[in-house]
Amino acid sequence: MAERSVAALLLDAAEQDMRAYGVLAQTAGMGDAVVGFHAPQAVEKSLKAVLSARVSRFSARTTSPNCST
Repeated sequence: MAERSVAALLLDAAEQDMRAYGVLAQTAGMGDAVVGFHAPQAVEKSLKAVLSARVSRFSARTTSPNCST
């Protein structure tokens, strides 16, 4: 089995966050903080997927590219 790229793994994780957001948003009584957590996570993972496909390295703590390479 071929190894999946980091970008593909991050996009899969972003898609899971969006699905979680959709399910939780439809759940009666679910708090906004719980629901709202997953939307920005999906955006962040999507941005990191783009960076991982375009930049050789980036810090795990930020989406800013590490330009030292």
